[in-house]
Amino acid sequence: MNAFSFIWLATLCGGLGVAAQSFNGITAVVHNSVVTQGEVLESARPALTVAARTVRSAAEFRAEEQKVMANSLNQLVERQLILRDFQTIEAKGYNLPESLIDDLVRERIREQYGDRRTAIKSLQANGQTFERYRRQVREQIIIEILRSRNISASLIISPRKLEQYYQQQQTNFLVAERVRLRIISLPKPAPDDTEARKLAEDIARQVREGADFADMARTYSSDSQRAQGGDRGWVTRGFLAEALDAAAFQLATGEVSPVIETPEYCYLLKAEEAQAAHTRPLNEVRELIERDLLAQERNRLAQQYIEKLKRKTFVRYF
Repeated sequence: MNAFSFIWLATLCGGLGVAAQSFNGITAVVHNSVVTQGEVLESARPALTVAARTVRSAAEFRAEEQKVMANSLNQLVERQLILRDFQTIEAKGYNLPESLIDDLVRERIREQYGDRRTAIKSLQANGQTFERYRRQVREQIIIEILRSRNISASLIISPRKLEQYYQQQQTNFLVAERVRLRIISLPKPAPDDTEARKLAEDIARQVREGADFADMARTYSSDSQRAQGGDRGWVTRGFLAEALDAAAFQLATGEVSPVIETPEYCYLLKAEEAQAAHTRPLNEVRELIERDLLAQERNRLAQQYIEKLKRKTFVRYF
């Protein structure tokens, strides 16, 4: 950890940073509920801690801090908007059964702490009461219910929309030219050594006569993939050293290269499978596209719900 990270982490933990100078100040009002600077900082703290470890300067941190704090404030305002929406629903006679809350609190305690006693001790150690924890669980349940209520669970993406997305995002489905390789590496004790080449040529002859390339790699190769029969998996252009790269992409599926010699090694390559550059077909990426479009639609509906709440609820930022 660099000195900058240490200083900012200490600042965050102590609550004395730029973001915390007005810890109890009001940052927003939603109807008659307030969002304080302290609440925003508490929400932002995990992301700020990550930023403190990854940024390289105070200026970079301050820029990231502004984005994180703004995002946390928006999330807290949205939370209060949804809770206010629930209050209006309650006023019409709908109640969330307390027995349901109790059941869900017990379930979350089991998941997070194991038992109630451990939960209370842990909460107290973090300056939190069990009552506040229960209230947070209740509010989170309300938010989950109302969000899901306003986002249809049976969203359907039409085939036409899938096709349009596929045509518009073709570059995302490009697969570069690649080859699935096995390599036998034979070290040369000296640049002018000839024994390694003789061995490589003998191995190549045995492979041509029917010996299994992977078995030969397990027997003779000296690199870290020896136990895997020299398997290097899929390789794209530029991944290997220049001499190997040039040879690898001249091979057809099943073909073995001539001996490739460098000052340090002699190599044999086998292309288990060679693929030209191509675009993945729609039937191969359909599920990926559908997931992406469903996520976009859910986000759109979620934002639409929040915008509707903002239009009918008093919201003020400070």
